[in-house]
Amino acid sequence: MADKKIIDINNSLNTLEKLIDESSFFKLKNKEAIIEVIYDIKEQLPTVIDDAKKVLNEREKTLTAANLKADQIVTTAQKRAELLVNNSTIMKQTTMMCQEKINAAEQEAAKIIADAQQKAQNIRNVTAENSAKQLESAKMETEKLYSDVYKYANTTLSSMESSLAYALEEVRSQRKKFETMK
Repeated sequence: MADKKIIDINNSLNTLEKLIDESSFFKLKNKEAIIEVIYDIKEQLPTVIDDAKKVLNEREKTLTAANLKADQIVTTAQKRAELLVNNSTIMKQTTMMCQEKINAAEQEAAKIIADAQQKAQNIRNVTAENSAKQLESAKMETEKLYSDVYKYANTTLSSMESSLAYALEEVRSQRKKFETMK
């Protein structure tokens, strides 16, 4: 699912790049700057995603190791308990000791798992925060570029409108002079 989102982001960036490249409203310098921002985003995106995948893989390894250690501790405690149970005079003591060791092992395993999950969550939070900041920065840059393009187009059209109005007034004036010459 994450790979589909990456493809969607890349497709959106490619579409934006194509629209900018084909647009006649952008000056060559602006096109190059916008395309450079798009390339920067494309270059950074795989790194951020790879980092997130590494964090998830590391979390899995840590959880697996914690579970394995917990299983080993429980298995060791159970084997010790079985040896002690064979002696009937200390059966109650053995049972109590084994249960204590099992409880301690379960507590230690739970603590290891909780610590690993917290570390993984912290890493995911930092990665998500960094990704969000980069995406927000790219959005803000794009919005600024759109605003600049709009202002440029509006100024150009306003200037053309003034020139056309002046030319039309000149044509009307010349036409009146021509009509009065009849």
